[in-house]
Amino acid sequence: LHELQIEATDQGTPPLSGHCSVELEVLDVNDNAPEVWVTSLSVPVPEDAAVGTVVALLSVSDRDSGSNGRVRCAVWPPVPFGLVSRFAGSYSLVLREALDRERVSEYEVEVRAEDGGAPPL
Repeated sequence: LHELQIEATDQGTPPLSGHCSVELEVLDVNDNAPEVWVTSLSVPVPEDAAVGTVVALLSVSDRDSGSNGRVRCAVWPPVPFGLVSRFAGSYSLVLREALDRERVSEYEVEVRAEDGGAPPL
């Protein structure tokens, strides 16, 4: 919130003036995309790793405010890994189901982050 003081003076004799205060609120626009960082990574993952094993720790942020800065994350494509939110802006990538190296030996995991803005970024 910003407060502006405005004063106007005429050129009469004697000069007369008036003043007022204007409160100005600057609203956020959704101009920042969410950012995702891998803060810790544990690879390779053994095929006998227990369900719930933490594979990576992620940090997520968006410099916008309000709903424009609220970030939702998802793993894509559907893989045996999922995200668990530990607290705002922090996720763990965990093993959701048993692995079978003979069936699938390698996974490419994409974490998609989307903010609550309109349109979302």
